[in-house]
Amino acid sequence: MQRTELEQTIAAAWQTALAVDQVGVHDNFFDLGGHSLLMIQLHQKLRAELSVEIELLHLFQFPTIDSLVRFLHTGYNFAGKSRETRDRAGKQKSAVQKFRKMQTS
Repeated sequence: MQRTELEQTIAAAWQTALAVDQVGVHDNFFDLGGHSLLMIQLHQKLRAELSVEIELLHLFQFPTIDSLVRFLHTGYNFAGKSRETRDRAGKQKSAVQKFRKMQTS
């Protein structure tokens, strides 16, 4: 049973992609018959319906509606990058700047 509008939107997209009547928030996309080609179709549909630049990889990492919704609420900044990716990129940039500074000193 879907509890929020976001869960309902994702569940409807899953039902269409998987050609099933019902999905639960804890059902695994792949256990319901999903595969990589359906995931690509689902990815396109969710990007359009949610107006979010979600990465395809995230759908594989979070194969249940519940896990995907929790990720979207806690780990995603809705600007196209996960917080973890943004933080890692920032650390890498700082390290490169320190390295360059050490080389010029």
